[in-house]
Amino acid sequence: MIEGAPNVSSVASEPNSVVGQVREAIFQGAFRRYLVQVGEQSVMVQQPVLPGGGDAFSQGDRVLLSWPDNSVAQIEDDANG
Repeated sequence: MIEGAPNVSSVASEPNSVVGQVREAIFQGAFRRYLVQVGEQSVMVQQPVLPGGGDAFSQGDRVLLSWPDNSVAQIEDDANG
């Protein structure tokens, strides 16, 4: 989920969440795609466009990204042996 994060200190303690800044916002018909800078990483977020719902974000907006526990998966890196 992506939502506005005007006050970083109030959301910093939420589990499974990070605060980032929108670097790019792309409207693609039924979806909006956002490239969000989180520390040194970039995260691509896709959000459905729902009639009468959901915020649209612009480049430079601070946002909170969050996800449920059951959406987390560990991926092994075989390249390091």
